[in-house]
Amino acid sequence: VSALDMATIGGADRKAVTAVRDEDGDLKLIAWDLDFAQDGTATIVRLGEASAGKVSALSIARATPFNGVFTAVKDDDGNLMVIPWKISTDGRSIARGEHATASEVGNEISVASLQKGVAVAMRDSDGNLRIITWSAAASGDMGGRKETEVAGGISEVDLLTTPHGGSNLTSVVRDSDGNLLLIGWAVDGDGRNLRRIGSSEAGAASKIAAAGVARSYVGLDPRDMIMTAVRSTGGDLKLITWDTNLVNP
Repeated sequence: VSALDMATIGGADRKAVTAVRDEDGDLKLIAWDLDFAQDGTATIVRLGEASAGKVSALSIARATPFNGVFTAVKDDDGNLMVIPWKISTDGRSIARGEHATASEVGNEISVASLQKGVAVAMRDSDGNLRIITWSAAASGDMGGRKETEVAGGISEVDLLTTPHGGSNLTSVVRDSDGNLLLIGWAVDGDGRNLRRIGSSEAGAASKIAAAGVARSYVGLDPRDMIMTAVRSTGGDLKLITWDTNLVNP
């Protein structure tokens, strides 16, 4: 494979799903499970799979409107394509839904599910951060395109939600100066009313990755946080935690 990303699907018995660019340059999805023997030995079990056309970049995220995943890819024409995939409870069947497309996109793409839709952050053809939202149906099909917002120049991007923040988003990027920058975005569950709500910056970083986590406080509501992992200027791994205002922005 020449590109790889992975997500887990929801439900009581979660499955892992890998999205890869295979040896022919095509997008391929494979569902996986863990089987535990009586002695505690774990075995990785390969389940259903599905394929699509030629891609040169990809991202995958668990879907909230239905049991399955969204993939965002740069297709053979260099354009963005967002594909919903509905996955059976046992993981042995993967059905492709009706996709959506947008204009030319770079090789940096990240997809995140909304409560009733999906958002994609990308490095657009001008080198800027661009976020596009769509609605999505419980049937596993894409709906209409809702909003587009553009920020400054970037070279890397990761888009995520947090445990209690609903559909509100954070784009974690390496900006045009090579610094780590987090930008918060409020958005309705179906992708409407996308708006920027704040940002925070750290120093020079590359190879960025991020995840949303939650912290509990005694007598108070849980507080969402974000953890970023980056390569520092000295080549070392650096972890940073960030408090957020995504629950009630």
